Amino acid sequence: MATDTKQKIPAGYKQTEVGVIPEDWEIKNVIDFGSIVTGSTPSTKVKDYWNGNIPWITPTDITSKKDIYDSERKITTKGLSVIRKLPANSLLVTCIASIGKNTILRRDGASNQQINAIIPNGNYNVNYLYYNFEKAKNYLIGHAGITATNIVSKQTFALIKFAVPSLQ
Repeated sequence: MATDTKQKIPAGYKQTEVGVIPEDWEIKNVIDFGSIVTGSTPSTKVKDYWNGNIPWITPTDITSKKDIYDSERKITTKGLSVIRKLPANSLLVTCIASIGKNTILRRDGASNQQINAIIPNGNYNVNYLYYNFEKAKNYLIGHAGITATNIVSKQTFALIKFAVPSLQ
């Protein structure tokens, strides 16, 4: 016996691939929220790159706290000049090994290659992204490639979908 699913959706809402959402909301891919940057590591052989005061975030630094200001290892401005700089208020998400941990970098810094950062464009609040990724951890784990180490590719990461309220 077929059931009419439209009867179960409240007025003012619609069914989408991410679930039932308000009619004026949209579905967006992560790439729509801003730039996606994969972290990198300055050469550990160059001493001038290390032991500065700029946070260089690794998955170990990402705990259950929403915000991160510091890291165990730090780099210098020379070290930062040879890797990708992340501005304050970038969202960091682990995508290799310990997949799905996320935090908001609250000062300029950098991260290693196990982390994808979203540098939000001006339309989206980084806190909104943080809470969406908190809910998406199991999705990320489920979409990790099967290799010796679990990895969510940058392409897969960019196409994750979230419901977004109308900006009007």
